[in-house]
Amino acid sequence: MSVVVVLVYLGITDVNTENFKFSTEVYTDQNVAQAMRESTLEQRSSAIRAGLVVLGAPLVIALGFAIFAF
Repeated sequence: MSVVVVLVYLGITDVNTENFKFSTEVYTDQNVAQAMRESTLEQRSSAIRAGLVVLGAPLVIALGFAIFAF
């Protein structure tokens, strides 16, 4: 998962699914950039919280397997 995040951040790959698009191309759209600048604190915190869940879930799963394996 971490490798995918780094590859997307570097612009090497994109992840397109039915529900979302994980890409750096979204930042080239001026309307999206303006909406991000005008977002409220609540919107920003919920986006950060969702990102932490997505990035933290594989870590928690791996730690769980490590604990059970021990």
